[in-house]
Amino acid sequence: MINKNLIRIKNFFKKTPWFLGRRAFLTILIFIFLSLSFGLFLFYSYVIGIEAQSFEVGKNSFKFREDIYKKVLERWEFNSQKVSEFSEKKYLNPF
Repeated sequence: MINKNLIRIKNFFKKTPWFLGRRAFLTILIFIFLSLSFGLFLFYSYVIGIEAQSFEVGKNSFKFREDIYKKVLERWEFNSQKVSEFSEKKYLNPF
């Protein structure tokens, strides 16, 4: 029973390329149609579908925090001072 099913499946996969090869023009047209359909589906879902949705942005979605900004500026100044200290230091020639 299993052996007969295996033979059927094996024969199907052997005959499929020959079937497609005999009808090459029709096969190419079908593949072109499938690829165009898939491309249109992707285009719709990622471009047109997104534009159709309305996104509501709240007024409080962004709040500038001065204290964090000042801490970042202080850290940058500290780092730039450290870098300038290393660049100004004269090292002895080991040779």
